[in-house]
Amino acid sequence: MKKIFNLNAILSVVIIFFLFMLSGCQPEGGELLPIGGEGVEIATSRFENDTAVINDDGLKMKLYGSWDGRAKVKIIIENNSSNSIKIDFKSSNILDSKGENIKIESVYEDKGNAINTINDGQFTAAASGKQKLLIGFPLNLSSSLNEESPRIIAVVLAVKRNPKIEELRQYKIAFRGIGKKDESEIMEPKE
Repeated sequence: MKKIFNLNAILSVVIIFFLFMLSGCQPEGGELLPIGGEGVEIATSRFENDTAVINDDGLKMKLYGSWDGRAKVKIIIENNSSNSIKIDFKSSNILDSKGENIKIESVYEDKGNAINTINDGQFTAAASGKQKLLIGFPLNLSSSLNEESPRIIAVVLAVKRNPKIEELRQYKIAFRGIGKKDESEIMEPKE
C-alpha cells in the first residue's frame, strides 16, 4: 500500500509555518526611548540614547522606561538645591499619542533593598539628596508599533520646587515605544 502522507514532512511544514507566523508577530514588550521635551537632554544609561535628563536649577531628573502591557518609567532624582521638592502625581499625567490621559496606577520609591508604595500621590525629595522612583501605568503598544507610525506617549511631571510657594512646575517628556533591545545592547544603568 502506498503512503499518502509522510508524517515527518507534514510535521516539518507545520513547524516551519509556526515559526514563520511567530516571526511576523508584533513585539510583546520593549523600550521607551525619550525623543524630547522642553529642557530635555537625551543621554545614555543602559543603551544608546535611552534616558531623558532634565537639569533645572539644582534639580536633576533622569527618566528611562520599558513596556510589556504595562509601562514602567524609572525616575532618578538628584536634588542639589537647598529646598526639598515635591512631585505631585495627582497633578502629573501620562498622555497617549491622541492626547488622552492614561491613569498612573502605581508609584514606588526604590530604596535598593526595599520598595515603598507612595499611596497619597505626593513624593518629597529631600534637599541635597538622591532618590529613585518607579511609576507604572497600562500601556500596550504592540497593536501598531512600527517605524512609520511609532506610538508616542508624554510623561508630564508636576513638581513643586519651593515648599513656601504653591506654584507647580510641569516637565513634559515625550517617549517613543520601540521593540525589545537585544540583551547584548543593554548594560547596567549608569546613574
